[in-house]
Amino acid sequence: KETRWVDAFSGLVESMTPIQPGGESRAVRLVTMAELAEIYHLWNDLTKIVFEYSRESLNLPVE
Repeated sequence: KETRWVDAFSGLVESMTPIQPGGESRAVRLVTMAELAEIYHLWNDLTKIVFEYSRESLNLPVE
C-alpha cells in the first residue's frame, strides 16, 4: 500500500464576499459534500478523505 501525503487546511467561514478579479475561482457558494463531489475540479478517493478529515478536525456534524 502506497503512503500519500497532502496539505489540508480547515477553517470556519464568518462571511462570504465577492471574488476578487484576477483569481482562478469563478463563484462563491455553500455546498454539501455530495454537491462538492460533483463540482470540485479534482474529485477522487483521496480528495474525499481530505475534505472529510477537515470537517472532522473542526468537530462539524456529518451531513
